[in-house]
Amino acid sequence: MKQSPLFDTIQRLHDGGVTMAGYVDATWKLPAYFGPRGQAQSAVAEEYAALIGDDTVAIADRSWRSVIELKGRDRVAFLQGQLTNDIAKLTPGDGCRAAMLNSNAQILADVVVHALEDRLLLSVDPRAAGKLLETLDKYLIAEKVVITDISDKTATITIDGGGAPNALANLIGDIALPENPYGNVTATIDGVDILVTRSGPRGFVNYDLRLPGDIAPSIWEKLIGNGAKPVGEMALEIVRVEAGDPAWGNELDPLLLFPEAELTESMSYTKGCYVGQEIIARIHARGHVNKGLRAIIFDDVEDSMQLGDPLYPVDTNDAEPAREIGKITSAVTSPMAGGRTLALGYVRKEHNADGTRVICRYAHKEAHGTVKVISVANG
Repeated sequence: MKQSPLFDTIQRLHDGGVTMAGYVDATWKLPAYFGPRGQAQSAVAEEYAALIGDDTVAIADRSWRSVIELKGRDRVAFLQGQLTNDIAKLTPGDGCRAAMLNSNAQILADVVVHALEDRLLLSVDPRAAGKLLETLDKYLIAEKVVITDISDKTATITIDGGGAPNALANLIGDIALPENPYGNVTATIDGVDILVTRSGPRGFVNYDLRLPGDIAPSIWEKLIGNGAKPVGEMALEIVRVEAGDPAWGNELDPLLLFPEAELTESMSYTKGCYVGQEIIARIHARGHVNKGLRAIIFDDVEDSMQLGDPLYPVDTNDAEPAREIGKITSAVTSPMAGGRTLALGYVRKEHNADGTRVICRYAHKEAHGTVKVISVANG
């Protein structure tokens, strides 16, 4: 399994106090939680509290995400023709979320784009990075663009919690942090330039430090020394699901018709042509797709619920067996939902209105839940 540039430092600093596991389809060895094996419940509860606290500082290693760099005078115009969002509107310091589609409007990659003075940086799940690079190379004909995968040279440390701005001020000095979703600013630490980026409009505001892999360990140690709480993938997954943020490998995959994910922040309906646009325009004019991503709050804790478990309607004709109306894509035990199971899943349009009751049948169990439309903050 792959390891982050922070792997050895995390093992050394938190020796005996970190439990590692395989993530990203078992291709990366990452912290599941910071606590001895077998003590996940208490450790994850502490990490979750650090992630959402008003004055707390939580840090996480997100170096597993791939980073693609585009340089050259035609980089903006080229990418404008490849992605769903309006890249041409970005000025240095701006950013956006976007998608790369195929001609059938199925999603090939979920991408966050950051515009800098001399380049564009694309952050993408590594499971989609290969297809992203392959497709960009396919459509690059005579444009002056150099595309480079710089994933092996970079590391990413996420800083969460209400105390994140103060923690960053202690680290990088009095520099104005990005205010807009996906915004970025360049800072200097020990003479080395790093990029500070802001999260999108879902969930709590957090920041990513994107920096050279060789200095990442010293930055992690500084943050820990200043009182930051390290958090692992289990607590991060709870916060992600509570935010209704679709992730590659769960909610997003190459078979998905992009509008079904309802990633409104990734879409521009006024920009020029890109692959898949005709189908997107027809769907937009029609006003709906056959299914949509929803949150489902279940009545109890359903610990063994997992990706792919089917959903059925509550109100059915007893003379006919219930027809499957959706599937679960992620499920967590959620403090925000009062300690009950909160899931994400795709539900057919006839049954995905807010407040609709559904049943999940799985592992010889039956769980009742309520559909919730996912809300996304504006800016």
